[in-house]
Amino acid sequence: MGKDSTIYIRIEEGEKREFESLTASLGMTPSGAVRLFIKKALAMKAIPFRVGLPEERDGGASEDDDYESLFR
Repeated sequence: MGKDSTIYIRIEEGEKREFESLTASLGMTPSGAVRLFIKKALAMKAIPFRVGLPEERDGGASEDDDYESLFR
């Protein structure tokens, strides 16, 4: 299937430069990283990282620890 749709986003210039540098160090382009994010989100039918407000914890293992282990 051809790539024939475009998504435009606005971000701060510094974040753009930093993201370009990060993706280059990983051997990909920013567009490739965003495509990877989209494919992972579609496969999981969810955002592939925890999104929400931080909750206070009692010092034990957090839900974040369990959630993050899915991506290791």
